[in-house]
Amino acid sequence: MVRIIFAGMPEMGPICLTALIEAKKNIVGVVMPPKNNMAIYNTMLTIANGLGLDPISFEKRMDEPEFIEKVRSKNADIGIVASFNKRFPKVLLDSVKMGFVNSHPSLLPMYRGGNPYFYPIINNEKKTGVTLHFMDEEFDTGDIVFQKEVALSPYETMGTIFNRTNFMFAQVHVDMITFLEQGNELQRKPQDKAGKYPDAPMIHEHLGHTIIDWTQNAEIIERFIRACNPFMGSMTSYKSNPVKIFSGFYDSTKTSDKPPGTIVEVFPTHISVATGKGFFYPTALQVGSYFSGDINMFIKTVEPEVGDVFE
Repeated sequence: MVRIIFAGMPEMGPICLTALIEAKKNIVGVVMPPKNNMAIYNTMLTIANGLGLDPISFEKRMDEPEFIEKVRSKNADIGIVASFNKRFPKVLLDSVKMGFVNSHPSLLPMYRGGNPYFYPIINNEKKTGVTLHFMDEEFDTGDIVFQKEVALSPYETMGTIFNRTNFMFAQVHVDMITFLEQGNELQRKPQDKAGKYPDAPMIHEHLGHTIIDWTQNAEIIERFIRACNPFMGSMTSYKSNPVKIFSGFYDSTKTSDKPPGTIVEVFPTHISVATGKGFFYPTALQVGSYFSGDINMFIKTVEPEVGDVFE
């Protein structure tokens, strides 16, 4: 049987690890996440112990001699990585016979980086996908061994892409190991590292990356809101209260002489907000610590008026 070292973090990690175990694949060790986030570390440790697998931890660095020796001692044929937030040093990559195969939720070389779920929505892509690639010393640049496209619907959110691709990876990991068990070799396709492709840097709420720009047109705002949903929530404020908007719809044909962000219509079932072009109609939102609910709750609880402003 193919001997596998596995490394992963929630949510992708547990989903893929469980699928490999259920398919009776031979996991000989599980590389634990960094200890600087004990919640994630303990989650993976509990899962590994619960499945009867051998956890392999490092203290601070992934090139620690004791850690590397533990990985080498497993005599693994291949490593599988399903979400990990540290760069693998060359000494670790070389500690497994075939190397490590990473799972990246985009069609590389497009959208390399830490949040490939967000940008395909923002950029109005019609498709994204999943990629398995051998790891090198950079992020998301190694030789590709498998790709599969995913069509994006007009209602896609970060969460729907996240969930679909996680379960796709669970299946393709099983398929890849089965392929190797049948005596086949993985075909490697080098990535284009010189071309100009959109990348996918991390999105940080504390740096203001999720704040709605009401001067944008309504269509772009609607995409931005879906791209943040549900893990972050796009941010604005109402009467000095922080507001997260999770969903809505738009009408690009509507016009108003009010500044962007101004509520221009209030009805019992909906409100409309002026943007740089068109109206946006929020449908689900959270207001401070008061409540999280639909627009009907917002209207009944907050009693917005025409002329109020989302800032």
